[in-house]
Amino acid sequence: MLVEYMEELAQENALSEVTLHSSLTAQNFYTALGYDCSEFQIHDEGPFVLMRKTLS
Repeated sequence: MLVEYMEELAQENALSEVTLHSSLTAQNFYTALGYDCSEFQIHDEGPFVLMRKTLS
């Protein structure tokens, strides 16, 4: 529900794409919601996956 709400807010503000940092364990969750893996990143907190979704 939170992801849907975020996407609705993005569309209401005329954004065409959403980008987020995902933990490795949550990557499949976002993939199931239509996000694509853009790149892997390493931060002080650990590895992350940059996920993107084009909004319609």
